[in-house]
This record gives sequence, structure tokens and C-alpha cells, in this order.
Amino acid sequence: MVSALVAPSQIAIPSTAPASPTALQDSHSRRSTSCSCTGASTTRTAIDAQLEPGRLATSRGGAHDGSDPGDLSPISAAPRARPMLEQLRSRWRDQPCDGIRVQWPEVGRDRIRKVITRSGVRRRYAIPCYRYGAREAQCEAAEEAAACILLDACPGIEFQEQPLTLTFSWLGKIHQHVPDLLVASPGRYEFWECKRDTEARNFWIRKRAERLQTLLAPTGVGYRVVTGREVFAGHYLENARLLRRFAAHRVPSSVESEAELQVRQTGTVTIQRIQRALCTGTGIADILALVYRGDLSADLNVRLTEQSLVFLPDKNRRLPWVWQLFAAVSA
Repeated sequence: MVSALVAPSQIAIPSTAPASPTALQDSHSRRSTSCSCTGASTTRTAIDAQLEPGRLATSRGGAHDGSDPGDLSPISAAPRARPMLEQLRSRWRDQPCDGIRVQWPEVGRDRIRKVITRSGVRRRYAIPCYRYGAREAQCEAAEEAAACILLDACPGIEFQEQPLTLTFSWLGKIHQHVPDLLVASPGRYEFWECKRDTEARNFWIRKRAERLQTLLAPTGVGYRVVTGREVFAGHYLENARLLRRFAAHRVPSSVESEAELQVRQTGTVTIQRIQRALCTGTGIADILALVYRGDLSADLNVRLTEQSLVFLPDKNRRLPWVWQLFAAVSA
């Protein structure tokens, strides 16, 4: 097995990235290597082990029992505007198309309903999110929590959990449904309903999805049932956890320019080679921060190591990498 990035003794990670990439990757791999995340045999404990210790707070009754290990002070404490989500909200009024009505949250609120409450008895997940300022995503299931980690790690993506209520007719009755997530990227909107693999095969869940896909088609907004098999596919989640550790890391402009020059010269270059060219004590942290920001790209379906190739993103052609999750499973 290729060792993850570099040994702690070889690099000094700044306080904005509190643990070395090696220590972070290895700690998560020890918790998840024995876990199979496809099929009904996957247990909740095994799936929870793949989520983010410390950054992913698992709670009962709304108690937040996780702490953020990083110095995230450079990240704005107030959430920033998410223009693609705001555009859809302004475009969609109470009835965006025939057969379906929407109810948005009250002004000043992000969610249509609370997920974590004092009286709650079921397990809930609170995920700190950093890309659009510090905010907390509240989730009802491990699959939804994993999806939030992936979405927050992906540049070019905006998302909101528990975004609205859809009211529609089905089988002669009026139904209400709150999708788990609203996901937006340039030119693309989708509602995600995150389910265990066994739940996704349920007859009524499949038929509800088909009904909503038909109703939403004229609006250009999709509806997708996202399974554990998809959000836990490959090494996407492991790499997303790693990249989020560098959300607040500040990359000097000189280092940014040198890293870009190194990549432009050859088209693709290993992380190790860029690190050596930078000649700084924070080379790995700088590179991973640039990947998190979207200034550099890498194949995140493969575990990030010092031999991983990075390249410049094609901003005119490439979709945000999170959409590759579904191609990875179907391939």
C-alpha cells in the first residue's frame, strides 16, 4: 500500500491544518478498512466509522458532542450568500409548475424544519461546513451526513439540507415531502433523497421518485435517490475529509503562482514534485488547500498520496467532481 502523502516528520503542517495528511488518512483508514459499504449487511456502526470524527458531530437529542480540531478563524463566522440557491428560490415561486407546490423556509431560516432538537431520541448528525462561511448542516442519517461532507469539499457546489416542502398529488391523494438536500452547480439543480441501499429499493420510495421526476421535469430541476453505495464509493469521502482539513489554510500568492507554473509546464505533475519545487515547510498543506479551493484538480476516486497527479481544472468543460460519484458506481 502506498503511504499517504508524507510522514509527519517530513512536513510541518500549520495550525490551520492541525494534523498531518498522513496522520489524518491513517486514522480514518484504520476505522474503515474492515467495513463494506454496499448491500444490507453494512451496519450503522460501520458506516458511522467512515464519517468524520471530531468534525462530524453525532448527537442524540441534539447534543453536539464533536469539536472542531482546526483553527478556522480565517473562515467568516457568518454564512456567505449562495447565489445559485438564491437564484432558484427567486425563480421558483409557490407554484413552479403544474401539479406541484413549494413552501420555502421563513425569511432568515435555511431549513424548512428542525432536525436536531432537545427532545430528539434518534441519532442525528451535525456537520460543520466551511465553503460558504461557517455553518452547520443537520442530517438525519449517515448517508446524508456523508453527502454533506462530499458537497462541502467540492468547489463549484452549493447545497442546503431540508431545503423546502414539496406538495404534490399522487395516486389520488395530496402528499408532502421534504427532500434531504438541494444541490446546485452551474446550470444544474437536483434534489437528493439519501437512503440506505435497502431503503432505496423500496417500492414506494422508487415510485415517489419517479412521480417527482416527472413533475419537476418542466422546471429543469432533477430529483435523485442517492444511496450509501454511491456516497461511500471509492475514496471520495476519505479524500473529502482530508481536503476539508485545509479549508482555512492560507496559500501565499507566490506559492500559488509557483504551483500553477509547475503544473502548466507538464500538464500533470505529482504532489511530491510540486512540494519539492516549492521548498517550503507547508508544501503539502498548500497543495491540498489549492485542491480544496478548485485551483488544482486531482482524481479523487483514488486515495490521495504523494504520488497523486494534480492538474489544472478545465473550468469551461468539467463538472464539479461530486457528480462523478454516480458514474463511479455505474461503471
